[in-house]
Amino acid sequence: MIFTRTRNKTVAMVDHSLIKSKLLNFILFSDTWIASHVRNAGIQKEIFVGSLNFWAIFGAMVAQGVSDRFGRRMTFIFAAIGFLIGIGILVISNSLGMLLVGRMFIGFGVGIGLAIDPLYIAEITPAKHRGQLVTWSE
Repeated sequence: MIFTRTRNKTVAMVDHSLIKSKLLNFILFSDTWIASHVRNAGIQKEIFVGSLNFWAIFGAMVAQGVSDRFGRRMTFIFAAIGFLIGIGILVISNSLGMLLVGRMFIGFGVGIGLAIDPLYIAEITPAKHRGQLVTWSE
């Protein structure tokens, strides 16, 4: 492979990026499925689908402070916990309010992950391959 010294960290980080993209694909698929099964049309669907992006803004805003205080790896753990809690709430939800609470946790996780992922990849990869790997995470 193209990496020598930091190969394990870099490969693990690229694997994290692939897992993150698969989770986002799952979330987008679930958005479409849930929105198609909501009986009340219009604004409730719009609020449900748009809420993830709304909460991701706040997750991205707090990502720097969290990563400076706890480190990049712990920040990824916080983002993953947000994903898991949010997905768990979505699974057991029985009302629009519970769905929106689940979307809030997922949105925080998405915002934190998207803000920290390229930064961490840029820090651990060799300069020769940095641009390519940071682009992969996007």
